[in-house]
Amino acid sequence: MTCGSCDRSWKMTGNWSALAREAVESRPCPSCGAYTLNCPEPEPLKARGRRYPWTLIASVEPARVSG
Repeated sequence: MTCGSCDRSWKMTGNWSALAREAVESRPCPSCGAYTLNCPEPEPLKARGRRYPWTLIASVEPARVSG
């Protein structure tokens, strides 16, 4: 989060919804009192290579039942 007037910035931790960012941007800057706060858009999540459970199950041979 950055103030457009005094250029002071703060780190935003966690996942912020669009509504939460708008609520913060509508408040005055804690440093200078100007209504120029700006929250950057979150970076899109990167797709990770993930193995799903069904790929693990498909790669295992079924157990033989002796009868």
